[in-house]
Amino acid sequence: PDKDEFNAIVKPLLGQKNLYIFASKSLSTDETLSCLKWLGKNRTTKNSFVITANSEGARALGFSEASIIPFPESVGGRYSIWSPISLTAAIENNFMTFLQGGGLTDRLLSGSSADAKKYQKLIKTLAFSDIWSSNFCNKKNRVVLTYNWRLRSFANYVQQLEMESLGKPSNSQSLFDETGQTIFGGFGSTAQHSYFQLLHQGTSQCSADIILSPTAQSPLSNAQAQGQASLLSSPRKASQDLLELTNGNIPVNLFILPKLSLKELGFLLATWEHRVFISACMLQINPFDQFGVAAGKKIANMFIKKYQY
Repeated sequence: PDKDEFNAIVKPLLGQKNLYIFASKSLSTDETLSCLKWLGKNRTTKNSFVITANSEGARALGFSEASIIPFPESVGGRYSIWSPISLTAAIENNFMTFLQGGGLTDRLLSGSSADAKKYQKLIKTLAFSDIWSSNFCNKKNRVVLTYNWRLRSFANYVQQLEMESLGKPSNSQSLFDETGQTIFGGFGSTAQHSYFQLLHQGTSQCSADIILSPTAQSPLSNAQAQGQASLLSSPRKASQDLLELTNGNIPVNLFILPKLSLKELGFLLATWEHRVFISACMLQINPFDQFGVAAGKKIANMFIKKYQY
């Protein structure tokens, strides 16, 4: 967090009995080190522990051996949701069912059963359609819309997953010049008051992923999801009133989850990871590095030293 967030959320709680959980793969990010500094003597060996791939660094920062929860260095940050990094969420949820959902997709991706072949076809279709839309249809952007409140943060999650994994220079040996798309989105019922106008009548070229998990309690969300999928993918809507013309023929993937539990959520997230990995293989790029992110951190440190922030 930045200092304002820390002062607003953490500082008022410092006089209470707290447990501090630090989750950082490298333990070298400025945000993590700043937070440790701001806590000062409020953090002790008894009220804090750390989840990290850098155990040596944790010991150097004063964490006791018993308070260090390690995970492998080979686990990439945006792929670490399956690791102990998710402990803060696992404390209040049945994390094993989430892992079971993800594990099922792994078996399907490497399996040879009829269900496995259907799943593999789905992943290849998703990956190829993303690359086709970007390279041959000039659709450099993709909107991810969810129509279940419990999936309201899903678009933010896959935005990092896709853009940090596929946002790389193109490989000169590849058939494709364009790599990852720009991903944006959110909870559909809220999003309709922000960028839906651009989707329906703007000039920016987009494709769309719409995720629906029908519930009897939310008939409006169900109707909105299916209505938007139909409106975006249908031929351009003609009208004698030019103000009512809407875009059409927008590529849409409609995902319908009959049930939404932790197992289904694990299945969905792992499916997205497979989609990204297969896309990277087709593009012949490495989805596991992020030199652009590192460059941003380096330049920030230069300005910190220059202006003594």
